[in-house]
Amino acid sequence: MRKILLLLATLLVISSCSLEPDPQADYYVEFLPADGVIIPQFVVPGESYQVTVLYTKPNGCYLFDRFHTEQEGEAILIAVQAAVRMDSECKRYENMQQEDRSFTFKCAEDLTTQSYIFKFYTGLDDNGNKTYEQVEIPVKQ
Repeated sequence: MRKILLLLATLLVISSCSLEPDPQADYYVEFLPADGVIIPQFVVPGESYQVTVLYTKPNGCYLFDRFHTEQEGEAILIAVQAAVRMDSECKRYENMQQEDRSFTFKCAEDLTTQSYIFKFYTGLDDNGNKTYEQVEIPVKQ
């Protein structure tokens, strides 16, 4: 009898799981423009540094998700990625709220270039193209 109950429970669990994505997802992903960046003036090979990005959340529906990074030639593109709840009950702000998040950057020990180039996402221009603030950080040997 126990084996039958265990088998039925297993079948119930397996049949209730779906591998299909939820068509009614309750959030979506959006990049938030960087308002400013706190970054070291120079880096030394093998050392780690904290980089802080300031950004503004339009309302309480926006939750920090992670930093999105991409390599573009010699530059590293960085954007604040937010998960945005699709909920009309989100807290509305009287004033926009600026927040900051940090990540640790390690300068490679076997670096072959004289500097690092970071491009921080700052929004969209009038034509809908992504814009970036470029920061070049020299490497001291």
